[in-house]
Amino acid sequence: ECVVALLDQWYLEYGEESWKRQAEECLSKMETYHAETRKGFESVLGWLHEWACSRSFGLGTKLPWDKQYVIESLSDSTIYMAYYTVSHLLQGKDNLDASQPGPLGIASHQMTDAIWDHILLGADLSNEDLLTAGLTRSQVDPLRREFLFWYPLDLRVSGKDLIGNHLTFFIYNHCAIFPKELWPRSMRTNGHMLINAEKMSKNTGNFLLLRDAIAQYSSDAVRFALADAGDTVEDANFSTKTADDAVLKLTTFLTFTEEGISAFPSMRTGEVVDFADRVFETQINQALNLADAAYQRMLFREALKVGFFELQSALGQYRVCVGADKSSANLSAMHGKVFARFVEAQTIILSPICPHIAEHLWTLIGPLIGKHESIMHARWPVAEKVDGDLIKASVFLDDLLHRLRASKFPKKGKKNEAANLEYTGVHIFVCSELPEWQQISLDVLKSSFNEETMAFPADLDKRVAAAMNPDLKKMMKKIMPFVGQVRDQAKTQGPSAFDFSQRLDEI
Repeated sequence: ECVVALLDQWYLEYGEESWKRQAEECLSKMETYHAETRKGFESVLGWLHEWACSRSFGLGTKLPWDKQYVIESLSDSTIYMAYYTVSHLLQGKDNLDASQPGPLGIASHQMTDAIWDHILLGADLSNEDLLTAGLTRSQVDPLRREFLFWYPLDLRVSGKDLIGNHLTFFIYNHCAIFPKELWPRSMRTNGHMLINAEKMSKNTGNFLLLRDAIAQYSSDAVRFALADAGDTVEDANFSTKTADDAVLKLTTFLTFTEEGISAFPSMRTGEVVDFADRVFETQINQALNLADAAYQRMLFREALKVGFFELQSALGQYRVCVGADKSSANLSAMHGKVFARFVEAQTIILSPICPHIAEHLWTLIGPLIGKHESIMHARWPVAEKVDGDLIKASVFLDDLLHRLRASKFPKKGKKNEAANLEYTGVHIFVCSELPEWQQISLDVLKSSFNEETMAFPADLDKRVAAAMNPDLKKMMKKIMPFVGQVRDQAKTQGPSAFDFSQRLDEI
């Protein structure tokens, strides 16, 4: 028998049934943003029991009831954010060790248990308690108000590797100390940071300090690349190319805005009735809705995708449609109201990620829309109802034009064909109902789709083939690509992908 050490130890009894039920209830009401995070907490709550919370050496807070020990690091500081709510009043600036009284004139030794119980728990505070602490109600009441303003905790962000200990302790201790209405509301976990898809390492030179990145790319471009680094709990990838490209993209948007404002007096006015104007206007509304939803879910990469990249692409299509794409001299072809709406929406969508250039853009567009305060005071624009039929009509026309242009050029590999076919005219045929093979395919897809899992059975292809009559089975090379296209759309769009009813007048 070999005994390495036999020492006294203090334990926190995590896993005790009534306490565990509180932690599980807290987790059930928390937003975790990703299923992996929730499953991780559920797993830990299932196995976590007694945890040794003290040690006899090293840095740490003294164990209050046994000062020969310090609290081990993972068990310490599980409710430190509650102190953050009042630290600015107790310590103030440049007073890290609290050696001097803060703005309220309170010394550290005056913060008795009774004072803390009143601030954090709302316990009654008697005149005797105040006398013992040497404080007045005018000093203590602001601390209680400040705490209630910030608590409960809206968001905790930390590494996913701490789910198995510190973050679960965070939940347990909040449940043990605070009433339900002050339990934490959400938890966002993340992985480590990669640079150009490789692990950061000083040895290999794949290492970038924040101040160096800002000096090289600017703070907004760094934030842009960080937002684009990833939305999942997996390791995020900071791409230096994305940061480099962000400088150009943001500068291009700034130049467009400046030139557009110069051309604004000569832009079209009046009601927005032209097809291209209406399409772009509804695309702006769609971007506002999608970006708002992404921000609510803490999906910054998705917010960039739908709120910047796709909206900038829609701007490019709009400029082509109205003839404002050749040079800045043609910007007057845009509708003034639509231009102002776009710059306002794009700037606000971008502001959480790139606040500095957004603030500058706001000073440019503000006078046009009657906004003269900082963008930090701007409200999220109210998006009008998105006209889905209008967007479908636009996509239909874009696809048609693309196919017409593509048909002018012969497929690769065909010899003795003109490099560029000349058309003297185009005949476009439309149908009022789907071909039989498409309708059968859609019926099979719809009946096989699982809305809960957003997935299809593995034998989908066989089901489609079995539903076709003998004459249609000769067309399987044409049928299966159609099935694959609708299947992929259904995985992201849901049952709406099966709706091929004509909602626009093709004629």
